[in-house]
Amino acid sequence: MKAGYLYGIAVLLIVLAICAGCTDTGGTETPAPTTAPETTAMPTTEAPMTIVETAAADGRFTTLVAAVDAAGLTDTLNGPGPFTVFAPTDDAFAALPNGTIAALLEDPEGLLTEVLTFHVVSGRYMAADVVNLDAAPTVQGANLTITVEDGDVMVDGARVVVTDIEASNGVIHVIDAVMLPPTCHLTVGTSEGAPDHQHVWCEGAAETLPFCNDMGACHTHPIDEGGNMAEAAGAGPHTHDLT
Repeated sequence: MKAGYLYGIAVLLIVLAICAGCTDTGGTETPAPTTAPETTAMPTTEAPMTIVETAAADGRFTTLVAAVDAAGLTDTLNGPGPFTVFAPTDDAFAALPNGTIAALLEDPEGLLTEVLTFHVVSGRYMAADVVNLDAAPTVQGANLTITVEDGDVMVDGARVVVTDIEASNGVIHVIDAVMLPPTCHLTVGTSEGAPDHQHVWCEGAAETLPFCNDMGACHTHPIDEGGNMAEAAGAGPHTHDLT
C-alpha cells in the first residue's frame, strides 16, 4: 500500500516537472505565413524627352512641331545632338503675314527648311551661356545676332521669353517672333491707296511670298530688286519698299 502510494507521488512529480517548462500566454497561436510578404516596387523614372517630344508636349509649339515634321527634320531633332533651339510660339507664327505659313509649307525642303534650321544652333547653350554671346552659328549656316536690351535677351530681333527648357538632346529657349534667314526680309509698308500689309521676300526669288486677306484672296509681287521695289500687283496697284 505504501509502495503504491509512493509510486503515485513519483509519477505526479514527474508530470509537474515536465509542465514546469510550459508557459500559457492565454492567447491564440498565430499561424505561420503561407506566402511571402508583398513588396512595393520602386518607382521608375521616365527617360527625358527629346527636343521634338518636349515641344509637342508643351502645347505652345503646335505650328513649329508641324513645320518640323513637314520639313522632314523630326528625326534630326530627335537625334543625339545636342541642339539649342530658339522656338517660336504659335502666336509668333500667327504674327507672320497672312499666307506666309502656307507658302512655306508648299516648299518644305527649300525655304521652310531654311527658316527652321535658322532657329537651331549645334551644342547645348543654356541661358547663362547665351547672354555671353554676340552671335551663334545656326544649322542653316548664317549667324544669329544676340544682344541684351533693357534686360531682355534679343536673338535676331526676337525676344527670348522663356529659357532653359531642357530635353535629353538639348535645350529650348522660347522666342516671341519667327526669325527669317538674312536673305529673307519683311517688306516695309505699302504705297498710298493700298491697305497696310506686309510680304516676305527672299533675295534671288522671282516674287514675294503671297499675302492673303481674311477672305482668303491672295496676291504676290514680282520683285524688281534693281528698283528696290516690289512692283504693282494684286487687287489694287501698289508697291512695297524692299529695304
